[in-house]
Amino acid sequence: MLRAEITRLPADERRAFETTALCSPAPLHLLDDSISPDALERLLEKEVVRIVYRADGRPVLELAHPIYGETAETMLNPIRMREQYRTLYDRAVEPLLEQDLERTTGGGTIPTGDLLTVVDWGLHGEREVPLELLEPAFRFARPLVDHGFRVRIASALLRRRGLEPALRIDALVNRLEAFRSLGDPDAVAADEVSARTLIEAMPASAERTRLAADLAIAFADAAVLMVGRWEEAVAALGWADRLGAEGPTAAAAAAAIRVEAQRGIALCYGGEMVTAAELERRLSEATQGTPGFLPFAPTSILLHGQRGETRQARQIARQQLRYAVQAAADYPLAAGEIIGVWCLVDVFAGHSREAAFIYGVMDQAIARGAGGPRLRETIVSFGRGLLALMQGDWVGASEHLAIACSELDDFTGTGSEGLLLASLALAQSASGDLDGARVTRATIAGWTTGTSRLLDVPSRYHLLLARLWAPDGTERGEAEAIALRAREYGFGLMELRALHAIQLCGGPPLAPEQLARARELGSSLAAPIAPLLALHIDQLRTPGRENAGDTARRLARRGLFLPSPRHPALTVREQHVAELVSLGYSNAQIAKRLQNSRRTVETHVARILMKLGVGSRESVADALDATRWDDEEAAG
Repeated sequence: MLRAEITRLPADERRAFETTALCSPAPLHLLDDSISPDALERLLEKEVVRIVYRADGRPVLELAHPIYGETAETMLNPIRMREQYRTLYDRAVEPLLEQDLERTTGGGTIPTGDLLTVVDWGLHGEREVPLELLEPAFRFARPLVDHGFRVRIASALLRRRGLEPALRIDALVNRLEAFRSLGDPDAVAADEVSARTLIEAMPASAERTRLAADLAIAFADAAVLMVGRWEEAVAALGWADRLGAEGPTAAAAAAAIRVEAQRGIALCYGGEMVTAAELERRLSEATQGTPGFLPFAPTSILLHGQRGETRQARQIARQQLRYAVQAAADYPLAAGEIIGVWCLVDVFAGHSREAAFIYGVMDQAIARGAGGPRLRETIVSFGRGLLALMQGDWVGASEHLAIACSELDDFTGTGSEGLLLASLALAQSASGDLDGARVTRATIAGWTTGTSRLLDVPSRYHLLLARLWAPDGTERGEAEAIALRAREYGFGLMELRALHAIQLCGGPPLAPEQLARARELGSSLAAPIAPLLALHIDQLRTPGRENAGDTARRLARRGLFLPSPRHPALTVREQHVAELVSLGYSNAQIAKRLQNSRRTVETHVARILMKLGVGSRESVADALDATRWDDEEAAG
């Protein structure tokens, strides 16, 4: 239907639409000679296009909806598109060349958006873009998330004869990074070989040391995230160290810090957590709280968080977040990553309110920072889903996490894709969607992409909690395995969570050495949930469990909602509301959490009191506890 509507547009409107579709988004003043003002006005009235304003106040023309662009792509053949790009480029390039090119990279007279737009038109139109435009545009393009543009501009540079070796290597490394994001391992391998050959042919120098570190870090990142070959990543980083040792001492020292940070990431990918922890201590001492630690900061924060060292994790997060903001040009996604892992650490530790606050900061940072709309939507949905889990909002968690899971490629290789899927399975199981949970678990079982083991333990833990909502008798063995893996990694907080899960699985009480370990961790870890976990283990071992229900509610306030059987008289939604009532939430608070009206919640509560046969909200907890104990005794 859209195609037919576009076809029926008057000729001048259709030309304006096609030009906008090719360029969207583009600075409006660059299109002055290409679009009729009258036609543009009519398209604006029809809401086919729109004008937005950049931070510098300049207007930008873009399509009102991506579907218009998809429709236009089916209507324009490649030859016609190339000709239109050539026309746009030819009109804009001469005025651009007349401006002060010497000052471009220093914030001179040519706005960055104008430069990148005109160069991209030239590349699409297969024009020979002048090097004085191509090179500064290449520098600006490196941190962009438009990886296709990065490939085009780097390839254009590489086709130039007589290009300086350092610039050629920079172009290869930049293109390698873009190919990694586009999921092309063969192209990554080819560019790595070409760049390595050029670097090894250079004489020892500070520049050679820098280029070797750049290549090794980019290739190590690709080797880990794309194909899971962390040993190849470590080997490439060792090559950079050897070349650096042949150059000036100061350059070698600076490069070594960057290489060491990437080595730590690769080691965590391979599950070498103890070695990575030792490397982290060395790196922290070497950088002494400087921005040099920034690339390793998210990994370091997660290491400390899983060990239960919450204060250290927060200290690193606060310190490195300042550097991330200052170094946004070089590390455009660092601030969002640090805030994201900070939120995760608070989730692990049971800092419910703090996690919600940090997530709010992350939401704002991602909205302002680099990254396409799809990437922002998936990360924000992941955060919202985790917070919904901490609040016991299973339906909301399922909805948000399903949105994030719809674009799993955004998380590939980071380890967070496993946690994302496991969290979705937990939300589905807890909300009663057991069929959906089985499908999600099957997705996890069939996952073939290499992934980091840094979040392996919390991923398995969330999946275990999901299984506890519909147990089949195999859960205790998995809980035992998680506890052993957490101890192997030195992750004390996750080990305590796993020991608690063992006791939740039923069967014999924890072995004496396991109980002693749980008590030790509960008293020593700086995480608010730790002593509650240890206390609940003791209570679950005690016949009668007089206080276990109260401790379970205290754990829920820390974000850990324990699997419990549904009262036979209650619906899934009523069970959820009843559990929130048992935690002491008011009707207004429940309505806000569940995004229901207050009147709807009042109706639910009235039905719950009637079905449970109790006369007050305070008695709901006892009625639910009675169901839990009756269920366990029947199972026993």
